[in-house]
Formats: sequence, structure tokens, C-alpha cells
Amino acid sequence: MKPMQPTLLALAAGLMFSAGAQAVFMPPGGQPLYIKFDNKEQISLSNSIPVPGGGTEGNWGILKFSTIALGDLSSDPIFWDPISPPIWVDSSAAEITGIFWGIQNLPGATCAAVGATICGTGGFIDLYWDDTPDANLGAATPAHRTGANTFTSFTDGTFLVRLRFNSGIASGDASVHLVGTAAPAQGGFAGLADSYVDVVDVNGDSVIDAADGPWAPLLNGNYFTTDFGRRDVRLRTIYNGPLPAWNGPAGTDIFGAQSSDPARVFTVPEPATLGLIGLGLLGLGLAGRRRTA
Repeated sequence: MKPMQPTLLALAAGLMFSAGAQAVFMPPGGQPLYIKFDNKEQISLSNSIPVPGGGTEGNWGILKFSTIALGDLSSDPIFWDPISPPIWVDSSAAEITGIFWGIQNLPGATCAAVGATICGTGGFIDLYWDDTPDANLGAATPAHRTGANTFTSFTDGTFLVRLRFNSGIASGDASVHLVGTAAPAQGGFAGLADSYVDVVDVNGDSVIDAADGPWAPLLNGNYFTTDFGRRDVRLRTIYNGPLPAWNGPAGTDIFGAQSSDPARVFTVPEPATLGLIGLGLLGLGLAGRRRTA
């Protein structure tokens, strides 16, 4: 079945939820979205980044959305281009921010076996809507991290959704959830990373619904096909470093990096839209019966 192309009706339905300063922006259902965001992060091949509260990890960071646009499926069914103008733009009135955390880097031999220079497993992304914007990506430093998945000004406001990194990006190994083309190095590095993430059932009731965040049922589209199952969101990260303010102490392998990332997701059609589609199919069926009667 060919995915539906963007329509004014679907766009209007989504934008209805964004009216008013206090309302959470809800992207339109049944549409390909192109989400642009920027981030700052730390990477350690030895998984030696200390986590507030205990433990260590190999990769974490903060992010901030800049735009959300409808996607042009005619350009590519997977890596579609954005359609201008965007349907949401970061502003002084509201922001969408988040944190990714808990990623563990895998051994070099594992990465090489799937054609990657660096690779990782596990980890989550938490997203937030804030209509009192106060997140400053330029001024943020690792010292503002207050917990495993909390960061001053980036994890406040309304919780939107939790996403889990999952298998599929490396067809030969289900344990590999992220792949990258460049390892961090003191002399400088720049690479491209790819991954898939899925919506998480936060409250553990075996149902993905609004109780898991207002965006959870919307992003739970299972659009992308992989060797290990269908996935909800496709991430492609262009990253570079080192970033001095985010580097770890001297003598460690903790490097700071920054990236400019697109995310692509095909949202779940809204119930009203599904109802209209169902009525339309019913009408076609009745018309066919009349013609054959």
C-alpha cells in the first residue's frame, strides 16, 4: 500500500492541537515527517562516561528541535526530503528538547564485522515540549546534567515520548543498534551515524497510548522495514568533534561532539482520518455492488 501524500486536511488537523501558548504541538497523523534537530554529546569508546547516580556509559547528549516539516515521498521512500515551509519552527514561544542516554559502545571487532568504525547498543531518547523556552544549546555543558536522563532546561516541560534504540541498522547483528563511520580522536573527527528507534511503552501496560506521552501513539507507526522487524523512526546523524567544552578530563577517552541531525518518521493516521478512509472504502464497495446487481 502506497503511503498517503501530505494533505491540507491532515495538516489542519495536526495544527489544531498547537493553537494557544499552553497546547502541545501535535504533528499531523498519516504523514511522513522530516525533523531537524541539533545536539551536543559525549562519546567514550571504553564506556567510561560517569552517569550521575551511578554507572558508566559510552554515549549520551542533549538535543533541541529546530524545525518539523512534511516529507516529500517522491524524493525517496526512506530518506525523503523536507517540504517547505516547515509546519513547526523553534521560537521564543515554545521549544522541543530532549536527552539521549544509556548507549554502550561495542568492541571494534563487532563494529568491523558489520562494516562500521564505531557502533553501539541500547539507549533511549526522551523528548519534551516546553512553552516557556529556556534551553540554550550553546551554553549547555555536561555539568548541567542532573541525572541519567535529566538535564537542566532540556528535560522540563511536558514529557512527549520515550524512544528506544533498536536492532535493524546492521542486518548481520541484532545487538548493533547504532553504526558510525568515524571514531572520536584528539586530532579531530567527522562522521555519519545511523540508527533506528522505537516508541517505548513507558507505563508497562503493553499498550502504546497517550499514557506513554502525547506523541507516543502518533510516532508508533512501524513504517521502516528491517531484518529484525519494523521500526518507528529513522535517524541519520552528521557528527564532528572534539568539542572542548564537552571533552572529559585530560587523559580520558571522553570526547565532546556536536551534530546536525534529521529524523524521519511516518506518523500514525488519526482515528478521524481512519474513519473517513473506512467510509470511503465502504462507499466504493456499495457502489461496486450496485453496478453488479
